[in-house]
Amino acid sequence: MSLRILLINPPHLQKILYNREGRCQQKVSSFSYLMVPMSLIYVASLLRENGFAVRVIDYMAQKNAHIKQVLADVRAYSADLIFTSIVFPTCYNDFQIIQHIRNATGAHLSAIGLMGSLLPEESLSNSTLDSVIRGEPEETSLELAIALRDKRELAGIRGISCKIDGEIIHNPPRCFIKNLDALPFPARDLIDQAAYTLPINRRPYTFIIPSRGCTKSCIFCEVRLYYGNQLRLRSIPNVMEEIREIVHKTDITDIEIFSDNLTLNRNFVVDFCNGILENGLKIRWMANSRVDTVDKELLQLMRKAGCTGLAFGIESCNQTVLDNIKKGTTLENIKNAISWAKQEGIKVLAHMIIGLPGDTKETIKENVTILNRLNPDFVGYYFAIPYPNTEFYELAVRNNWLKEKRWDRFELDSCIVETSSLSRQELKKARLYCYWKFFLRLATVKKIAKEVRSFKEAIDILKSLFYILKEWVF
Repeated sequence: MSLRILLINPPHLQKILYNREGRCQQKVSSFSYLMVPMSLIYVASLLRENGFAVRVIDYMAQKNAHIKQVLADVRAYSADLIFTSIVFPTCYNDFQIIQHIRNATGAHLSAIGLMGSLLPEESLSNSTLDSVIRGEPEETSLELAIALRDKRELAGIRGISCKIDGEIIHNPPRCFIKNLDALPFPARDLIDQAAYTLPINRRPYTFIIPSRGCTKSCIFCEVRLYYGNQLRLRSIPNVMEEIREIVHKTDITDIEIFSDNLTLNRNFVVDFCNGILENGLKIRWMANSRVDTVDKELLQLMRKAGCTGLAFGIESCNQTVLDNIKKGTTLENIKNAISWAKQEGIKVLAHMIIGLPGDTKETIKENVTILNRLNPDFVGYYFAIPYPNTEFYELAVRNNWLKEKRWDRFELDSCIVETSSLSRQELKKARLYCYWKFFLRLATVKKIAKEVRSFKEAIDILKSLFYILKEWVF
């Protein structure tokens, strides 16, 4: 029996664009790019390599996709197995989409993504899904497809939760993939690569994922739940081969490194940069990093190898708050990392979180004063979100900080907790204060003006600023 498989990133019924990729689940704005659906095309590539007919449809890339189009595609493709991406902010929307698909097909309906991974019981009981994949999806999805093709029982498949005779069964967890080189490169040919562009300059880009997992212990982060607490690295030759394939087959030279923290292993980063230089790969790339895992010499090499930007997960500039969340960093780390990166001409995005344990009006003002003095190129202020199964979630429930019960409110732009020091209203005002203090500075205005290289870019920058004011501030 052959098996036809459809993998979809579903549309939003209100036509709102959302990113659903790994642990990233947030609204797409004019300054944040639409993410390449790496999980879908990784799964598709492995399935195709094993002889399955596959198709990938990213309805977010179609922007104005309607449920009628989804159902037409489902009926036209006649899939036997359909995977959907589901995350917290869109979960109820996604459950509705799945219900429509259920009415149109008898295919086995499964889901990948953070929602099903952290809340499999809720995902299955509140939808007409047949199964959900928990954690990284590739090997589990392949085993599910093989079982359905061979008409085998699902009970033995590690890493899935499923409905069997009306009962929800949670199979044992699957071990994380040890040899990431064994995965085929993601099937970029199955998506419209031109739909994914960077903000402002609108150049096409793609992701690569050289590593998975994180060894750190931040109490709020879901990475350890999704990709594990061990750092798993691909080999440098394998990564270089993928970059060469991207450059030669797609002409794309802007690459986002989608590791949770590229710089956890210094030797790996040195080999990665040297590999780019030795192979003569003329690419521009950006990555996520921690402030305690970089040094001046490493940043010099990274810039030489094409690094143009780093996103630092700073979270707070107050040491008590950093200690409370088990971040393992210091204010000195923060100052050094931003200063060194700027000296090398690497743009800095500082990620900050408001409402963490220990936050007060004073600590938030301290964040603003210190960061504005350090002058990163951009700052993102997000609300603290206690995702299920994290230490922060247990803390929030125990102290009655969690004030929302709807799972779609679990997104970075939603204020769903309050602490003993700050009410939700005070936290919302604090975020407004933080953004005004950053964007109304002369230094920020000058920096933005220097980035303008054309009338079109000027318009895009104004759109971005308008979006920030409209969606994040007001």
